[in-house]
Amino acid sequence: MRSAKASLWVHVCCTAALTLLRVGRRDKATIEAGPLGTYTGTVVNDRLPVYFNYGTSHVLCNAHIL
Repeated sequence: MRSAKASLWVHVCCTAALTLLRVGRRDKATIEAGPLGTYTGTVVNDRLPVYFNYGTSHVLCNAHIL
């Protein structure tokens, strides 16, 4: 997503009942300020190396693989 000529990413955390969408930069400080900072479940990601520091297991996003 683009905002004022800056690239922003939508980070999504969800359970069966709740979904949290957070728009921000894709850097370590922004990620740690959001829900991934303390997350211990499975992280679905696009292979950005910083995401592998969070969660207990990882799955690649099929949309990014295609």
